[in-house]
Amino acid sequence: GPADQVLPALRAALADPDPALRAAAAAAAGRRDDGLTLLTELLALATGDLEGPVRVAATRSLAQLRAVEAFEPLRINLGHAVPETRLSALRALARIDAARAAELSELGRLQLDPDPRIAGAATKVARGVSPM
Repeated sequence: GPADQVLPALRAALADPDPALRAAAAAAAGRRDDGLTLLTELLALATGDLEGPVRVAATRSLAQLRAVEAFEPLRINLGHAVPETRLSALRALARIDAARAAELSELGRLQLDPDPRIAGAATKVARGVSPM
């Protein structure tokens, strides 16, 4: 039925040349019960897409899906040049595993981040408080 066609369509959209479509598909995946079947694609976008909004959308979806497998790969984004990417990664890690996030070696540096949103979120994560 129509439901069977949604995942293939989403998977195709995640690889579309249009970044707006990739971002929309990444966001949609996070709202699906079967969204984790797109884990590989979402991780590739979250850590490798050249467009910031696509990376952020994929990262948020991995957080919504509580994708434990994404924890280590997403750590690379804590050092990303774009603040929005650092912030979304930090929030995602805290949502996926708060206790593990509180132990991150990167938190000391992130608490001194020039972006006050990131510094504040890092302080909350270190204390085991949700940064949302």
